[in-house]
Amino acid sequence: MTPDEIVRAAMEDGVLVTLSPIGTIKAIGEQSAVNRWLSILQENKVDIVLHLSDTNDTMTPLPAWCRPDCSSLEVISGVGPGCVREMENGPWLEEWRRLDTMTTCPKRLH
Repeated sequence: MTPDEIVRAAMEDGVLVTLSPIGTIKAIGEQSAVNRWLSILQENKVDIVLHLSDTNDTMTPLPAWCRPDCSSLEVISGVGPGCVREMENGPWLEEWRRLDTMTTCPKRLH
């Protein structure tokens, strides 16, 4: 698999692969999903870092205000990371927004 294919396949499995602020790979998602991808990410680390460094794609680092373990963090394939939150009209209605369009965590506003 190419680095792009690895990153996208991981994202489809619920693992967001980004560059950390110091330029290493950061895998974010449920621990069981991250564990499934860990060996592939480690084996292809150099190529993935180069790929993420060279691309202006949806796999961007999370904003400083976003916690990687947040239950509202969701990755949509081909779109990127976003935030799911319950809307005020009822617990079954949800809204999803791309993180790069937000400036703060909506969970902290309530």
